[in-house]
Amino acid sequence: MSTLVCRLAGPLQSWGEEARFNHRGSLPYPSYAGLLGLARAALGHNRYGRNAATGEPADEQPLRALHMAVRIDQPGRTLLDYHTVNPPPISQYAWLSEADQAKLATIAMGNGRPWAIKGQQQTLQTWRTYLTGAVFTWFLHGNPAYLRNLADALIEPYWPLSLGRKACLPDQPLVLGISPDELNDSATRTPATGAASSRTLHLFHTSVDPRDAVQLRGRTVTHADLPLGPHPHDRYGYQTRTVTRVEPPTMTRDELLTWAKENLS
Repeated sequence: MSTLVCRLAGPLQSWGEEARFNHRGSLPYPSYAGLLGLARAALGHNRYGRNAATGEPADEQPLRALHMAVRIDQPGRTLLDYHTVNPPPISQYAWLSEADQAKLATIAMGNGRPWAIKGQQQTLQTWRTYLTGAVFTWFLHGNPAYLRNLADALIEPYWPLSLGRKACLPDQPLVLGISPDELNDSATRTPATGAASSRTLHLFHTSVDPRDAVQLRGRTVTHADLPLGPHPHDRYGYQTRTVTRVEPPTMTRDELLTWAKENLS
């Protein structure tokens, strides 16, 4: 087994947990659904669970079977953005559930008016939360051949990649490389950027090797960010993660990239 190491950084990030209509919030760290979506975009899996290149059903089991963790290297700050949106016809929201489509005609805007008045849609006011200056390291542990294929896809993705929202472009390189270490060892040995201190590590429960379970002594956090259907709006499950601490060495970004070239494949 190997561990793929990716660096999630950029001017803006936004990892929504519950983000419908007017108010689009963000978790202070990547969501499991967002990480799956990042990988699926690279691999060319569309929102209907199919391989966009072939039209055949996409096999997501290898991706969901990977052991994953996210290390918070630099937490960044939150930024609230206000802007207005001219909504498209309701028919273009076919991916929403029938109940959510029905809400489009009645949901209140920021000025107290509904989105549609006498069937005529109105300009929608929205408030969207972003993270600025945040840096995370994403660790994926599993089959070396699959990880190499995923790394190649993240380097040359099928669709453009984003950190939670389309406006949030990732810093490059996103992929640092592949380590032969176990997930926990890789999270400890891979340098972090920012001030020298311990770092918070989030290990996703469904992706923790049972052999590592005895090492998980931190608190648990649950978020509604595990999509169970081919698209998150179909239905949600609840993903639990364990929050622990690690003490990696610290470097500047340039030093980290040099380290990755010398120590990762």
